[in-house]
Amino acid sequence: MSGRGKWLFVFFSFLILQAPIAIGESVVGLGKVISIHDSDIGLETAVSSNDGNFLLTFGVGNSIYKINSTNPENFDEIYFNGSDDLIDADFHPSDKSALIVGENGVVLRFSRSDNNVTDAGGRIFFGQTELMAISWNGDGSWSYIGGQDGWLWRARGTENGGLDVFPIEDRKISDVTGIDCIRERNFCIISTKSDGIGIIDDDHKITWIGGNGYPWKDVVCPKNADNVCIAISDEKNIATIRINIFMVEDSTIEVIQLLELEGLFTDIFYYEGSKSLISLAPFSIIEHDYVEERSYPWLKNSDVSEYNSEISGELVIYSWTVGQGNGWILTSPGNIIEYTPSELREENQFFDEIFAVIIVGLVAAILLTTFVYAVPKVKEILHKEREKSQ
Repeated sequence: MSGRGKWLFVFFSFLILQAPIAIGESVVGLGKVISIHDSDIGLETAVSSNDGNFLLTFGVGNSIYKINSTNPENFDEIYFNGSDDLIDADFHPSDKSALIVGENGVVLRFSRSDNNVTDAGGRIFFGQTELMAISWNGDGSWSYIGGQDGWLWRARGTENGGLDVFPIEDRKISDVTGIDCIRERNFCIISTKSDGIGIIDDDHKITWIGGNGYPWKDVVCPKNADNVCIAISDEKNIATIRINIFMVEDSTIEVIQLLELEGLFTDIFYYEGSKSLISLAPFSIIEHDYVEERSYPWLKNSDVSEYNSEISGELVIYSWTVGQGNGWILTSPGNIIEYTPSELREENQFFDEIFAVIIVGLVAAILLTTFVYAVPKVKEILHKEREKSQ
């Protein structure tokens, strides 16, 4: 390679090495706050309908709320006769209903047609077991329910409003902390407190693929992902699980740890594309991109504190986007906080575009320089070969 070619190659490599892999400041700013109640209602989590029009949130006691996704000021409390804490829920792929699970084996059914919640009779099957996770498989034929002490079942509704329930074999003994399913296929991921990560296939068989010893907290399978799911742990670990749908035992799990972050991971939510949001306590959020294999600050606690010192001490339980970098964050006490793109995010997008143009230009320059350098050499070699053959 000529001197000029080497210089371009070194310069190009330098730019690649210097490319930012993390953004140091918040990329969103906070706006108005909507309060569901005038006191702390102890929300545990929330789940969005599949069409994204609304979400259900719930937690301590009989508090269930239906919130409009684009206009959260429009929310309704849904009443039911019960006092058990509710922990997790998932909408059926048809989007007509959702199952909600919680302590003491409670299973509730939410009907979208009349905004009604009824008892599905879970205690008959689950006794007093604390049910901690639920997810419907891709075609909606079965839901998977996980609980304390590693209990796992497959369940579905019956015509009379009850449940068909069957235990899953080859379960482990530590608590099931999360379940999520790939919507396009009947494959689901299970996270446990200390027994690693498992995959349930379309025959309801569990294959344990590793990750033992990590205190896994939850798992999410991003929409339209290529059979990829992301799990988080209490120790700031992030696992990328790649499912081999043809040979499940060949599925892989890669674990990284973000020790430099302050706080503890509390939850993970799908954001957009290949990105998920991971919430931390105290109140902060990072963005994780499984394609780029990087994580970086999305909303810093210092910025939340500057915005509202009270809210900065609240626990984030859910977040959803309404498009173009706008969305909402829901906290356990029942506050819904608006977020919008910050000036920094817009600047980063601008510089990312400029950087991409520079990279394309440099690649073209390197290829052209290499071609210009190589052509005379090739001609020289061909000329020598002709002389030998004569």
